[in-house]
Amino acid sequence: MMTDNNSYTFFPLFLLVVSFVLSKSINGFSLTAREPVKLSEDKRSIISPDEIFELGLFKATRLSGIDGWYLGIWYKRLPATVVWIANRDHPLSNSTATLKISNTNLFLDDEQSGPPVWKTNLINHINEEPLVAELLDNGNFVLRYSNRKSFLWQSFDYPTDTLLPGMKLGWDRTKNLNKTLTSWASLYDPSSGNYDFEIENWKVSHGLITNTGQPEFRTDLSYSNLVNIAETEEEISHSLNITTNVSSISILQLTSAGALRLTELIGGEKRTLFYFPNDRCDYYNSCGENSYCNTSNNCECMAGFQWGGQYAWGLTKSRQICVRKSQLSCHEKEFKKIRNMKLPDTEYAIVDIKVGLEECEKRCLKNCNCTAFAITDMGNGGSGCVMWTGDLIDLRSYMTEGQDLYVKLPADDLGGKRNINIKPIIGSIIGGLGLLGLVILCYWLVITRNRSKSNSPSITEPPSSDSSKVFEDWGSICMDYDVIATATENFSDSNTLGKGGHGTVYKGQLPDGHKIAVKKMTADSKGGLTGLGNEINLIAKVQHSNLIRLLGSCSTSRPDHNLLVYEYVENSSLDTYIFDTTGQYVLNWEKRFEIIKGIVRGLIYLHQDSRFRIIHLDLKPNNILLDKKMIPKISDFGLAQTLEGNATIGFARTAVGTFGYIAPELRNDNVYSVKSDVYSFGVMLLEIVSGKKNMEFIKNFDGTSLLRIIWDSWSKGEVLEIVDPVLKDSSLSSLQEEEIRRCVQIGLLCVHESPEDRPTMTLVLSLLGKEVDFIDRPKPPAETEWTGIKGEASTSTAPPIGSTMGAR
Repeated sequence: MMTDNNSYTFFPLFLLVVSFVLSKSINGFSLTAREPVKLSEDKRSIISPDEIFELGLFKATRLSGIDGWYLGIWYKRLPATVVWIANRDHPLSNSTATLKISNTNLFLDDEQSGPPVWKTNLINHINEEPLVAELLDNGNFVLRYSNRKSFLWQSFDYPTDTLLPGMKLGWDRTKNLNKTLTSWASLYDPSSGNYDFEIENWKVSHGLITNTGQPEFRTDLSYSNLVNIAETEEEISHSLNITTNVSSISILQLTSAGALRLTELIGGEKRTLFYFPNDRCDYYNSCGENSYCNTSNNCECMAGFQWGGQYAWGLTKSRQICVRKSQLSCHEKEFKKIRNMKLPDTEYAIVDIKVGLEECEKRCLKNCNCTAFAITDMGNGGSGCVMWTGDLIDLRSYMTEGQDLYVKLPADDLGGKRNINIKPIIGSIIGGLGLLGLVILCYWLVITRNRSKSNSPSITEPPSSDSSKVFEDWGSICMDYDVIATATENFSDSNTLGKGGHGTVYKGQLPDGHKIAVKKMTADSKGGLTGLGNEINLIAKVQHSNLIRLLGSCSTSRPDHNLLVYEYVENSSLDTYIFDTTGQYVLNWEKRFEIIKGIVRGLIYLHQDSRFRIIHLDLKPNNILLDKKMIPKISDFGLAQTLEGNATIGFARTAVGTFGYIAPELRNDNVYSVKSDVYSFGVMLLEIVSGKKNMEFIKNFDGTSLLRIIWDSWSKGEVLEIVDPVLKDSSLSSLQEEEIRRCVQIGLLCVHESPEDRPTMTLVLSLLGKEVDFIDRPKPPAETEWTGIKGEASTSTAPPIGSTMGAR
C-alpha cells in the first residue's frame, strides 16, 4: 500500500469495469466535416497525438439494469478510467453511432430517424473555413476552424465528474457558464448522480458538495495547495495545480458517494494526494451556527458564545445552539483571534481580494453588522478580505491547517488573555487525571477481589445487576492477566480455538468451572490495540442474545498481554458447518434458516435498537459463533464503527473488512453505512444456501463470483441448482424449497451495487417471515474486486492494488 509523506491514506483509483469495443484508431487524432467517424463493431476511436487519451464508445449498465453506450474520453493506458462523457444522460441504445461535423456543430448520431443523441448546440455561422475536431494530449476534445488556434467548443467547458490538469471550475463570464462537477449515479452508472461540486464563492477557494441541491460538505481547497485561483475579465476560475504527462497521471474526481479524491499514478503505483471528507466534522454545519467542530470531533461554542436554546433539527429532533453571552453593539472595537480555523460559509460574505489585513479590520469595525473577518491569503503579509455580517456557519478547527479568524466580541467577553485558549489545556489535564483514575480503579478492583475471593481471584462472573454500573461507567471488567493465563493453561496450543489478523482465541476454564474464550493480541499487531478498544467501547455496552458477550478485558503495557474475555460458545463458527467437505458437520435447512434469522435479529439490534448505531464492517461466517443450542452470535467487533446523531454514512481512512464481503462503496470510496453490513450479510446468506465460498470463485481471476453465478441461476429459474448438495440429499419439502428461493432472492437484493437499492435488515426479517408478500426483482449483483493478494484474502485493511481493475 502506498502513502505519501503526509500520511494520506491510500484510496484506489476510480476504475470502471465496462465492455470496451475500441482497439484501433483512425489515422491521426482529428475528424473533419468530410470524414465522419463511424463508431461500431469496426472498433474505431480517436487518439491524442502522444497517445495519452482516447475517445470512443463504451458500454455501461444503468441502475435500471439496462445497458447503454456512451461517447467518452479515457486514458489510453487505463481504458477503464473514464474522465469525460458527452451523452451521459442520453445513452445510445445500441453499439452503432456516427460522430460528425455539420453546420459548425458536432453531432453524435445513432443512425436512426430521430434527433441526434448529442450535439454541441453552437449557433450556426456562415463560414467557408473548414472545421476540425481533435483530441488534445491534455484530454480536451475541441472543435475549431482548421486555420485558427482558438476553439469554437471544448469538452473542458462541460466537465462530468472529473477535473483534469488544465481544466477550470468556476464562472466563465463570456459564455455565461458555471463549470461544476457532477457525480456518477453509481459506481457503474455514468448518468448524472445526486452530488455536485462547485465553487461556492468565486473569490475564495471554497468548494461546496451538494446532495440533490442541499449542502453536504464544504472545503477550503487552498489548504491542500491543489488549486490555482485566477480572475480576469473573462472568468473567475479554479484549476488543478498539477501536471500530467506520459509517465504521470493525476485526476480529481467527485465520487458517486459524494467525496472528492485526487489520485496520482506513477509507474504503475497509485497514491491518494487528497481526500475529502475525512470525518464527521466535514459535514456541512455539523455543529450549528456560531459553534465549531474541534480536533476531537466534538462541538464547541465560539469565543463569546455559550450553549443556549434549542432549534428544530429534522422532523423529530432538536439540538442546542450557541448564543451570545453579551449582545454586540455598534461601538465594539475588539476582536478575538482564533487560529487554525476553517473559515465560515462565504455564500453571503463580503469579499474584496484587493484589501489587506489592516484595511479589512477597519471595514469590519465601521460596519455595525460585521461579526467577523478573515484574510483569504495569509502569505506575503496577508491579502484578500472576507467579512461576515450574521451568524457564523460551518466551522471547524484544525491541528495545523486552517486560517486566522477574527471574531468581533464585546470587551466583557474577551477577558484578560484574549488569544490563549485554555480549554485544550484543561481538557488534557482532566483527560490525564481520568486515565490515571481508571488505572487506579482497575488495580483496586483486582486487589479487592484477590482479598475477598481467594478461591477465584480477580475473575468476575458475567455482570449481574450489582456490576452493571461498572459496565456502564467504563466498559468492561478488569481482569488479572495471570489468572487468565492459568485458565488457558498458559495459552496452550491445545486450547486454541482460532486465529485472526490481530490475535489468537483460546479456550479457558476458571477455578469455579465456568468456561471462557480469550482473545490474546499479537505483539506486532498494529491494529490490535485499536480493535481491543473498539470491542471494549462497543460490545460491553450492548446486550443481545445474538451478539457475543464480553465478560472482561486486560490491558497492559505489553501488547501481547492485551486480552479480551468472552462467553464460551460450544459449537465453533458457522464456516465450520457450511463449508465442511468431510461430511463430519451436517447442518440441515431448518437449522440454517433459524441461524439466518438469528443473524438478522442481531444486526437489527446493532443498526437501530442499541444505544449506538453500530456498523460491524466484518460480517462473515467465521465471525458467526454457534452456542450449544446452535443460536448464532455475531462476534469480532474490532473493525466496528458507530454513526452519531443524524449521520447516515461514515468515512473510513482505508477499506476495512474481508475481501469477498466488503461492500462496493466501502471498497472503492471508503464510505460505510448500515447498508455495508447488509451487503456482507447478503454474501453470507448466499454462501449459507450454496455451501460455497465467494472468494473461491473470485480467486480464479476469470471475472466470475458466487454472486454472479447465483444471479444467473436465479434469472433462469434454476435456483435449486446452486443449493448445497448436503441439503439436496436431505429431501427438501416444498415449503423448504420455497424458503430457499426466498432467501436467494433476498440475498441478491442485499448485494445490489447501490446502497440505496439494498433493503434494511428490518425489511429482510419481514421478508424472511413472509410478512411482506411481494419481493422486488433483483438487479445484477455488484462486481467483486479481486486484487491479487496472496494466501487467504482476509484483512482489516486494503492490500496493494494489483493488475486487475475493479469498480469505479
